[in-house]
Amino acid sequence: NEKGVLSGSWYSESKYSDGTPPGKWKGSALILHQWINASCQPVHCRQSWVLAAVMCTVLRCLGIPTRVVTNFTSAHDTGQKLTVDEYYNENGMKINRDYNASIRIFHVWNECWMARRDLPTGHDGWQVLDTVPQKKSEETSCCGPAPVRAIKEGDVDMNYDVALVFAAVNAGCVVWICHANGQLEQATGHTKYTGNNISTKGIGSDRCEDITQHYKYPEGSIQERRVLLKAWEKINEHCQTHGEESTPSIPQFTVQPVAPLLLSIQSPSSLSFGQDTKIAVSVSNRTEVGRELQLTTGVQILQYNGISQGPLWKEECGFSLQANEERIITTRLFYAHYERLIRDLNMLRVTALLLDKGTGLTLFKEQDVQVCKPSLSIQTEEQTLQYHPSTARICFTNPLAEPLEDCVITVTGKGLVHGERTYRLGTIEAGGILTHPIEFTPTQTGFRRLTVDMDCTTLQDVKGHTRLEVIAAEPHP
Repeated sequence: NEKGVLSGSWYSESKYSDGTPPGKWKGSALILHQWINASCQPVHCRQSWVLAAVMCTVLRCLGIPTRVVTNFTSAHDTGQKLTVDEYYNENGMKINRDYNASIRIFHVWNECWMARRDLPTGHDGWQVLDTVPQKKSEETSCCGPAPVRAIKEGDVDMNYDVALVFAAVNAGCVVWICHANGQLEQATGHTKYTGNNISTKGIGSDRCEDITQHYKYPEGSIQERRVLLKAWEKINEHCQTHGEESTPSIPQFTVQPVAPLLLSIQSPSSLSFGQDTKIAVSVSNRTEVGRELQLTTGVQILQYNGISQGPLWKEECGFSLQANEERIITTRLFYAHYERLIRDLNMLRVTALLLDKGTGLTLFKEQDVQVCKPSLSIQTEEQTLQYHPSTARICFTNPLAEPLEDCVITVTGKGLVHGERTYRLGTIEAGGILTHPIEFTPTQTGFRRLTVDMDCTTLQDVKGHTRLEVIAAEPHP
């Protein structure tokens, strides 16, 4: 929006030449200050979590209770349909067919607390506001407010945009294998659920609070089936009335035949930047007949929005499995495979594609691995006095077998330091430990947060923060 606070490109995460990369922002207040100082010209660049942070700040300033919510494995741009198709080639590499319906690793929106006198009784309370509208709502690019209760109960015909948010947390995913001749084959043995671990910040702490139960009933429950059927019928009725494509079936209710083979991936859900990791693929033959198999294991980089950045590594092997035999194929992913390619907010996706040469059956599995940046700690007293000089100590250990050059830390903290402070610390040798004192004088009382951001040639946006209480100074006699 040319009159908005933030602007940017959704699909060019690596191109921020005209603005600030999302991971560089240290708070929404800085964005609002920049917007005001630029005569209300949009600030570049933004993604869903940046927009949600600014929305949260503005609504709270207006006195509206607001919080930021993250939906993991989030369906996007479904057009109210309850299915999302994902496509992979014969090597198990994800194909970016278009930028329409997709499964994002995560998506961020807001909830605000308000009365809904325009709706039937019982829909006051938390309402979803999504600052990344998937389509125009009543000729305006916006999404919400959508009552959380209506989303949970499948009342997709209720204002505003309940159907879009319902699909984001309930759509099923169907995986297709695209063969070299262009033929599509639906993969067997793969199930992906959207709307996982819907979370917000806990009250009075930095811990995540899981609020999935506010949005949906437990997977596989009778209540979930009732709600999905109700929503599906209403969405299809709307599509037929408006001449739009409908959802032919609900993937969660599709009964797949029992596959003669069982395929699974055993790898960690996260690894620290600089580490190698083991990847194990288990294949079980559940029949009384021997089988000739071809297994392709691969790793690729995915942006948070589900777009593949291309393959990192691939390994193929052929083998036989006797009746009722199980085999575990183990390999390793080395730091050298991803060190120069992984960037902020990217994930590693491990895929396994198994072909039964005798029957042509194709099985597919995937598992995402989060690459975690090393931690930066801040040591300080839990309490300090207003207007009394205090010292915090920054501690960081270089986990890599190579030096980190041109290290710079930036310190911020409202009521603790004025503006931003920058310290240029040079090089941290391989395995070396950095310690650096930060002197500050608190000017505001209450609980305060001190935040440190470190950048160097290899690592960007390594963040740490601590919370301390500032006690009011006693007045002079």
